Amino acid sequence: MKERYDIHVKEGTLENPIAYEVGVTPLENGKYYVENEVVYLCNRSEVVVYHPLANLIGLYVTVVE
Repeated sequence: MKERYDIHVKEGTLENPIAYEVGVTPLENGKYYVENEVVYLCNRSEVVVYHPLANLIGLYVTVVE
């Protein structure tokens, strides 16, 4: 069974990553985000990004395995 994330509490930790929505969720350096059940760590701050996180690997985020 796949783990589900609480989208209402946005701590941005590995245990409770922020649910990412394209064009809505601002990225913050050092915070964890989840999109399509993949967890990413942001390594650069940006106000709002208009691309899926999978397209930002190496630029703004890294995949957490």
